[in-house]
Amino acid sequence: MRRNHRAFDDSTPGGSWMDTYGDMVTLLLTFFVMLYSFSTINAAKWQGLVGTLTGGKKAIGTTDTSNIAATDKTTAPTSFEEASKLVEETTNNSSDQKSEQVINADASSKVTASSPAKKATQTKSSATGKNASASSSKTSSKTSSLTALYKDLNQYVSSKNGSSGVSVTMGSGSLTIRFVGTVLFDPGSATIKPQAKGVLHDISGIINDHIKSISLVESQGHTDNAPVTGSAYHDNWELSGDRAYNVLTELINTGTVDPHSLKFSGLGEEHPIASNDTQAGRNKNNRVDIIIS
Repeated sequence: MRRNHRAFDDSTPGGSWMDTYGDMVTLLLTFFVMLYSFSTINAAKWQGLVGTLTGGKKAIGTTDTSNIAATDKTTAPTSFEEASKLVEETTNNSSDQKSEQVINADASSKVTASSPAKKATQTKSSATGKNASASSSKTSSKTSSLTALYKDLNQYVSSKNGSSGVSVTMGSGSLTIRFVGTVLFDPGSATIKPQAKGVLHDISGIINDHIKSISLVESQGHTDNAPVTGSAYHDNWELSGDRAYNVLTELINTGTVDPHSLKFSGLGEEHPIASNDTQAGRNKNNRVDIIIS
């Protein structure tokens, strides 16, 4: 069956409805713009809208107490230009407040961070001061104890009519009992003379009276530079070492000095205290030093 098709003619009436529609939309837009120009805006709601748009925490319809004073003094915008200006000013104020909050938070964190460091420094300074004070007190006590021991030893030596060849000297943090010449030994020998053993026994007793304040008792053997002849020793090193050892053994045998606080060394002819060109000088260099610290 054949269908009849009617041709569409652009020239027929009714194609101008778009003109009417456009006029209507324009009139409506003008109408609403006119209504807006005569209207007023609720200031509180406007502030809530601005706060929401600028990232604030207040929702529309709520009141921001920080802006109450400003709201009371400012009238609501009456035109679109004033509304835009108000939005811009509020946005700037909000940005300034955020910047100030960030700066204050930064400063606060720096103060908080510096506080532990300051406390640590104060604690460290306090600990250092305490250690220094304790060390100073300990040194003072040590010096006082050595001074008391020096007085007792010096008094003993003086009571023996000077005990020729025996001397006591006080140094920095230590004292030295020196036996020179033939007080303890015959030339080329390391055997202690019988009369010298009594002196060593008495000195050992005095040392024992102060043993709690003594950390070390060292015996050092020295000789002159004369070669060893007609003796069992090969050189002055062996001779000086054996002499120092025998003196130390005598101190131990008295039973009054703790062996753990004793030490001996043989230094041979390497540390003279006088010239080896004279007999008097050689007698001084042939010595045993008992160093107490």
